[in-house]
Amino acid sequence: MTNTKPRIRFILLPLLMLACSLTAQSAANDAMPLPEQTATASPTQTPAPLMCQVKTGIDAGTLNLRTCGGIDCPIASVLHEGETVTQTDQEPVNEWIQVTTAGGLRGWLNSNYTDCPAKNAGLK
Repeated sequence: MTNTKPRIRFILLPLLMLACSLTAQSAANDAMPLPEQTATASPTQTPAPLMCQVKTGIDAGTLNLRTCGGIDCPIASVLHEGETVTQTDQEPVNEWIQVTTAGGLRGWLNSNYTDCPAKNAGLK
């Protein structure tokens, strides 16, 4: 009768070593921190300023630039037909939009007398 113990040891020993190495690798992988995923903000484009022109419908027409959005507000300056202004991000008040003149003066115009699109004039 042949002694099978050395053969079993010969087979079991490599299997035992393999099992231990797999367990050790698994434990090492569990201990390693995962790389952090950082949220990368996609660049957002700032919309270009909305340039508008005074459009009274009269060749030599003028339009009052007011200190607030309404006909009862004081007049800050008088703008002329075709003069270019920049609409600000300020929320419109009814038909009144806040603008800045080429000279840097900020005030309010009735959007009905500009070529600013109605969607940007805050018409409700």
